[in-house]
Formats: sequence, structure tokens, C-alpha cells
Amino acid sequence: MCGKVLYLFISFTLQLSLFSVPIANGYFDGIIEPNRLETVQPSGKYGMESGAHYASSVNIQGLAEVSDVSSCLDIVNNVLDTLPSEHSMAVENLSLVFDEVAKRGQGGGNTVKVRCVNVSEDELVSVLIHEVGHVVDTGLIDANDGSDSTFTDGDYPVSSDDKSVDFYSVSWIANNEFQASTSSYSFVSEYAMTDPFEDFAESYLYYVLHGESFRRLALVNSQIDAKYDFLRDYVFDGVEYGGFDWYTAPLFDRPYDSTLLPYDLEGFLE
Repeated sequence: MCGKVLYLFISFTLQLSLFSVPIANGYFDGIIEPNRLETVQPSGKYGMESGAHYASSVNIQGLAEVSDVSSCLDIVNNVLDTLPSEHSMAVENLSLVFDEVAKRGQGGGNTVKVRCVNVSEDELVSVLIHEVGHVVDTGLIDANDGSDSTFTDGDYPVSSDDKSVDFYSVSWIANNEFQASTSSYSFVSEYAMTDPFEDFAESYLYYVLHGESFRRLALVNSQIDAKYDFLRDYVFDGVEYGGFDWYTAPLFDRPYDSTLLPYDLEGFLE
């Protein structure tokens, strides 16, 4: 870990000089384009490759001290190192936002934005994983050779052969229409009920940080069971998570927002 932090610091310093990011009174606002680290060392933590990851572009939004940017970037990289490498490498454009009133996170396609201020480290990590879930859903899992499905991503129809449609269809008929058998217990959180895309991202986060709770809910709800199976078999290639869930999910109650649930951050990142 010390070597990695040192590498980040050296790399960060070099990029500031090489790309002439404007600095004024200890603050900067610009775009850094670090070299992607091609050599990925397998850690074997969850049976998948993991290693240092850099997005092809890191955009700093707002005024921030270099030390704050380095700290946030280190947290982000630790999370991306821990997630499956295919998922992390799908994040090609990363924005670190230093604005206390900005949204906590945004994600989709190949882009993730996370707010680095006015947020705890635990919450930052949870939000980042949620946003990576959006990237996996709308960027990594992709197909456009079929007919239009009943689901739309903004103004664009989702292709019927997009594998994500299988996940959406567990609880949804279309963006704003539930299956007849769907209930509030069919989701891991109330926010997951917003639309199929939030359902995917919340379930992705829940799968990673709250595996025990997810499996507990799957025992009593067939739709949650189907979503867990989809994530396990298709998204995570059979890998399951556990050992750091500090939340015991009530069988007949749901939190509003999974990013605020307790978990063992050190245990997850170790």
C-alpha cells in the first residue's frame, strides 16, 4: 500500500508538470491525463484480477487542494482495485467533484462522477460502487443488434438482446411499469424502485457490500433471488462477497438508500 501511495504521489506530481494544470494559491482546476498502468498484478482476493487502475482521463471539478485530490483519488483507486478488473476498466472517464452542493455521484456509459467533499469515506466508497454499477449496466453490458425492448435509457431504446433487459424484466415491464407480481419487497432499497437502472445499480452495490443481507432477502422473495442469481452468474462470474456486511436486512422492511448502510470499509478494501 505504501508503494502504491508513493507511486500515486509521484505520478500525480509528474502529471501536474507535464500537462501544465493551472495552479493558484495551492488550488487547481483542470484535466489530468495520467498514463494507464498496463501491468496488472493479480491479487486473487475474490478470484479475479485486481491491480492499480487509472481512468484515461481524470477531471477535477471545482477548486481543491492537491492533497485533497490525492486523497480522494487514492480512495477511488482502492475501490477500483478491489472490484472486478473488467468493471473498473470500463470507467474510462472519471470526475472528482469538489463542490459541497453537487450530486454525490453520477454514472453511466463509461463515465463516473463522485463528490469528494462533504461526504464520509464510507459513503464515498458506497456511492462510487453504485455508480460503477451504472457503468457495468449501461456501458459494459451492451448490445444493439436486436429489436427495441420496452425499456429506454433517456431517449434511446434499450436493445432486446442487451443482457441487462433480463435483469430489468424480473421486476419491470417498462421504465415506469412493474410486473404484476412485483411488490416493495422485490427490491433491495426504496431507491431501487425508482427505475430499472437504479434497481440494477442499487442491487450491484448491495451485492458487493451487503452480500449476506442480499442472500437473506433472496430466501423469502423470488424476484430478489432472481436478481442475485443474475448478478452472481452473469455480472460477477460466480464470485460472491461476504465478511464485511454490518447490516442485517429486515425481511419485511427496506432502507431508502443502500449507500448509507453500515459495512466494514477496511475489511472490504484489505
